[in-house]
Order: sequence, then structure tokens, then C-alpha cells
Amino acid sequence: MERKVASVVLILLLASMSALAFIVPPVESSGRISMAGNKSARFYTIQETASEILLATLLDYGEMMFGPAKWSGAAIFTLSQSDYLSAPKIGDELTDHWYSGTTGSFDFTDENEPDFNDVTKALTNGEDDMVWLHIWCNGYGGGQGTRESVWKIGNPDLFGHDIAFIRLTVHSLLVSHIETYTSVRHNCTWEIWGRLSADVSINPRALNLRSKGRWVTSSIGLPEGYNVNDVNVSSIRLNGTVPIDWPAPAAIGDRDSDTVPDLMVKFDRAEVISCILSNVDPAELEEEGFMIVTLTITGRLNDGTPFQGSDEIKLIYKDVREMLFIARVLRRERCIERLLSM
Repeated sequence: MERKVASVVLILLLASMSALAFIVPPVESSGRISMAGNKSARFYTIQETASEILLATLLDYGEMMFGPAKWSGAAIFTLSQSDYLSAPKIGDELTDHWYSGTTGSFDFTDENEPDFNDVTKALTNGEDDMVWLHIWCNGYGGGQGTRESVWKIGNPDLFGHDIAFIRLTVHSLLVSHIETYTSVRHNCTWEIWGRLSADVSINPRALNLRSKGRWVTSSIGLPEGYNVNDVNVSSIRLNGTVPIDWPAPAAIGDRDSDTVPDLMVKFDRAEVISCILSNVDPAELEEEGFMIVTLTITGRLNDGTPFQGSDEIKLIYKDVREMLFIARVLRRERCIERLLSM
């Protein structure tokens, strides 16, 4: 009787100690210290790449047994918002990637993972959501979920950060067949990499290619708990290449009157225009006369913590004097209103 029941019901056996831990890890790096979004009194050394910091690590290790089921030599590892099978999850696209004995890493981004934005939104929305780590084998899944406040030491989540990518690293994997069951012994880590989300505003809002202004100005605001006085001004770049114009003054103020200080920096106008034109379709710009472009500001705090923010402006190609002349000749007020609204 027991065999018949077992044949239709998935049995998840913990043959050895299986653990799921969510931590912000103290790891070896260049020695710089950052809170990484953790507003508690405890500091951590944060590992970093050229443009991102390691915000948190989720550990998943142990052994699981699935069955009775047909034999499979592969396992699938996922990170999801809930325990529901239909919930958005990261990792389920790699259906033929992790075979027994396979090790290595895979970076999930919004370009290669359809559910990336849905999952990362839950990690940065300021709410104490659940995070589930699952292992899938033979069509079955098993795992454990933990609230973000547990692994973020009392804080709800990674609010105030942009998540750049999530890295799954399989350190060891042994998939074996034991009687009618499939055993999965695994040691994995999920790493969440990101940067501070900066509030960026670019001026002028409409950039005319034929105007003779000197600068493009950006104001930068940081999330609560961070101070613009700590920004390493020399690290600031527009679209990754254009540095600030050092002869121009940099100042701290409050552009939007929200009592939160903003850092104002300036970029050489000619360099900004050259950077933009190298990344747009000239034919489209000439035909339409204008184009909406996104400008991204990146930089680092003095402790090495990266930040990033973007804003959209209108790029104008049309000759303003020529448009005014045509408008006067045709005596069409609508043309003038359209011009003034640019």
C-alpha cells in the first residue's frame, strides 16, 4: 500500500543536512567598507567589480532526493518570489545546463532572463517579500523560502539600489540514481550585484545641436542614508565616457526643494553632443528633426560604492532661425507654438 502511495506522491527526503541561508557576506576585496544598503549598525566589506558591488549572497547547499521518478542527470536551480509554480523565477531557462559534475557560474540579466525585472523589483520595492530558492529535477521541485528581513538583518530589502545582474555559481553538483529516486547533492550560491540608484536630472531639457551653449548640467541625488558630500567627483561620467568639465563649478544645493541635498556638476557641451551622436542614427535624426535620448550618469562614493541614474532629454537638429522664418512667412501660429514647446 505504501509503495502505491509513493508512486503518485512526490517524496522529498533530506538525506543529509540541507541548509538555505541568506546573508550579506563579509568577503575579501580591496578593503573598502560599504553599508551596501544595509542601514543597521553592522558594516561589511563588499566585493566589487569595475561598476557593481555585491549586495547580498544567498547560500543553498545539501542533498535532496526526488521520486519515485524516471532518472535524470540534470538539475535546475531557481530564485523566485513565491512557492507557486507559475511565479516569476530566475534560472528555469537553463533546462540543459547543470548536469552532474558541472560547475561554474551564469549571470542572469534583463537581456537573457524574461522574469528578471519582476524578480528584482520584489528585491528593491521596500517591502518584506519572500525569496525562494528551489531545485528542480524530473519536473519536481523542492526548496525553502525566507523573508528578506531575515537575510537583510531586519531591513526589508535592497531598497535604493539598482540590481545589475544575479549570478548563480554551482560549486559542486552530484546527481545520482538511488533505486527509484534521484539524489541531488549541491553547493550553490546566488549573488545579487548592483549599485546605488541615483536621482538624476539633466539640463537643458532640449539640447539643440546648433546652439552655442558651454555646458550640460546634471544634478545628482542619492538615496536616504547616503550623502552627496561623499561623492568622488572625479569618478563621475556621462554615458560612461564623458568626464565632468573641471573648469566648471560643482556645487551642492537642493534643486527640487525636497530638503535633500543634490550635487550639481557640468559637462562640456561639445563632448556630450559628440557622445550622443556616436550612438544615434543620423538619418533618423535629420529626418525627424528631434529625438528623445537617455543620458546615464555613473560614479562612485569615496568608499568605492558605485551609483547610477538616468534622465531623458530632447535632442534637436532643426535650425531655429530657419523655422522662425518659415513660421513668419506662412503666418501660422501653431508652428511658433510648436517651436516654443521644444
